Amino acid sequence: MAGWGWMCLRAYLWLFLLVMVFFAVPLAGGRGRRPGREGSRMARRQAPTAQPLLITGDTPPFSPGPDNVTGPPTRTGFTFASTASNKVKYRVVLVENKPFIIKTRSENNKTVYDGFCMDILKGLAEELRFDYTLYEVPDGNFGLLTKNGSWDGMIREVIDGRADFTLGPLTISSQREAAVDFTKPYMDYGNGLVMKKPAAERPNLFAFLLPFQIRVWMSIIAALFAVGFLLWATSRIRYTLGVGDLENDNDNNFTLKNSLWFSYWSIVRKGGEPAPRAIHTRLLGGFWWLFSLIVMATYTANLTAFLTVKRLETPIRSLEDLVHQSTVEFGTVRGNFLYNFFREQKGSENVFDRIWYALETQPDMLVDNQTEGVERTRRGNYAYIGEYPALEYEVRHDEGCQLMMVGNPFMTRGYGIATKRGSSLSKTLSVGILRLQEKGKITQLREKWWNNRGCSLFGRPPKTGAEGLGLDTFFGVFVVLICGAVLACLVSVLEILYYKCCKRKSMMTGTTTELEKLMVDTEADKLARTTLKCLEEGSLQLVIRKAGDNHLVGNNVPISISRESLHKENDKID
Repeated sequence: MAGWGWMCLRAYLWLFLLVMVFFAVPLAGGRGRRPGREGSRMARRQAPTAQPLLITGDTPPFSPGPDNVTGPPTRTGFTFASTASNKVKYRVVLVENKPFIIKTRSENNKTVYDGFCMDILKGLAEELRFDYTLYEVPDGNFGLLTKNGSWDGMIREVIDGRADFTLGPLTISSQREAAVDFTKPYMDYGNGLVMKKPAAERPNLFAFLLPFQIRVWMSIIAALFAVGFLLWATSRIRYTLGVGDLENDNDNNFTLKNSLWFSYWSIVRKGGEPAPRAIHTRLLGGFWWLFSLIVMATYTANLTAFLTVKRLETPIRSLEDLVHQSTVEFGTVRGNFLYNFFREQKGSENVFDRIWYALETQPDMLVDNQTEGVERTRRGNYAYIGEYPALEYEVRHDEGCQLMMVGNPFMTRGYGIATKRGSSLSKTLSVGILRLQEKGKITQLREKWWNNRGCSLFGRPPKTGAEGLGLDTFFGVFVVLICGAVLACLVSVLEILYYKCCKRKSMMTGTTTELEKLMVDTEADKLARTTLKCLEEGSLQLVIRKAGDNHLVGNNVPISISRESLHKENDKID
């Protein structure tokens, strides 16, 4: 019996333990329960696979309530929000800044936002499956730390919980990172300098003279006259003294007029007469030709550069040039990130320190916003320092293409989206930004909003096809040609008038002796022609008689002299 009783007692104890385990597990909420494979399959079968889940941060005050929460929380501070029917809606604060946020009015007078950041927001909403509402920051600021230690602008909106995240070109900085959380940067940027293009030069009438300075031109002309005079002087001295080969050398041909002409046609590379034959003229001419070759080759190369390359000259090419001049004023937005950066560089003894000194001593150079800075730059005599992407957009889309970028970007930073401190929303948005970057969508959006709209970025006019040089470039050459033609015609007219009037009058009013001499010469020529004609016909015979002798020579035989013999005798006398 004792054995039977002990067996019954053990049975009751096991039954009691089973009952306790059976009821204790449900009371513990299923803790420690390990479902089998069938249970896992059932759980997966019941999960909403057709509805992707989105990890979001703490439920914002403007997002839907717990009705859209599906499933129990798996981690503190995270909820899985379904995006199939009830998407989480976030409230986004923004500030207008072209081309990131562009505000326009629709036909029904509703506010419409567009721009680079709006396209990114649409891409994030599509990738992460959420909805959003937009509103502008009341004070119009991005977010600066005031003197009393509080934040303004979009940073204040996020800190106070009125917005879930920001949208716009918000720079990631250490101060802002201490107050809010930032996503991965969606764009890296630098800061730049924008100025008004220098006024285009007026057409220069004598643009062909630009390759050489006036002193060079005067030196070349002086050398031309000096060589011509030296050539004439040496040739005249040699010819007078009878030095050299009188039959071969042509020193007598190098008159002053011919010598100057030789110098001119040599330098313009055109042949002429007389050609140098003597040793001294060849030496002088050879060195003059070498000089002319170098001068004309240099002139041709520089003329090509001056006529085909139209360069815009500006005295400012960098920040260093900007701070070392006092003609052009410069500034940035009062109280923005760049302003604070320059202020922090005080005492560093670099270019940024000198910029801050100028801004501190002349506060009127600062502007309230970028629009004011660009407009002041467009009016001239002012350079605006700002963020490179915004300035690039302003330059490329400027009406009249009056603006230009100067120098290279400096101080590279990044734009990001700010969320509330400690919120997991920043990580979620960072994942979406990385997805857009990996797909190349952000690069496509940048090309879309920063493409060239007809204005050059650095001041050089865009090429519009094959363009030749205008008439204004060569107008001075035509003027010189016209002046030469007019001068030639005037000299010809004066020469004709001189020979027709002045010289004939001098001949008519000449002295009696000159007239008589002219008449005697004329009668002698007439008599000589008549005598030769008679001798040739034989109607006249020439008799040679000795002086003081009345008898004819040669037994008084008449001697006939023909014209040929007379000409031969005349040649011997000459």
